Amino acid sequence: MINNYGHIMDKSKFNKCITQILHNNLDGLEQIYYEYFGKIIYTAMIYTRDYHASEDIASDIILYILQNANVIGVIEDPNAWINNIAKKRAIDYIRKDSHSIKVSEFDASKLYSGNFQNNEVLFAHFITLTSKLTEHEQQLIELHYIYGYKYKELSKILNLPVGTIKSQIYAIKNKIKELKKYL
Repeated sequence: MINNYGHIMDKSKFNKCITQILHNNLDGLEQIYYEYFGKIIYTAMIYTRDYHASEDIASDIILYILQNANVIGVIEDPNAWINNIAKKRAIDYIRKDSHSIKVSEFDASKLYSGNFQNNEVLFAHFITLTSKLTEHEQQLIELHYIYGYKYKELSKILNLPVGTIKSQIYAIKNKIKELKKYL
């Protein structure tokens, strides 16, 4: 499989690198770094839109590989594995960062009639409602309404058709409206 930068790291080469790391030979880590650091940054940038955060995520993943080589085991598709970790770490970064959003910066008027800027009670109500959603539903709502990602961008990030994104967000909005009735 060829990554975004034209490098090829097949299963046997990747797993050989992990074995080298296990034997305290950091050449394996260096090869993984060379092959994947740019790809991890690229993947993280799609989510975070922040180069420095994406670099931090890439460094964390390389460090994770170094520290956990003994539990990683045999990876069947190293490119997909690395990409998945990068995606999850970037989403975690976004979620962690979302807790620092001030109520005055938040506008989810499309979800509710009215606008709850500067209304901490309504914001807390929104957080309570979204906590009842699945992880995927929370992710869509956060990325679309809090971070302002467009349907097309979400389609690229989540590797889903634009129509699917639109219909899922519509269904989530209806689910939230139903949940509102019981709270």
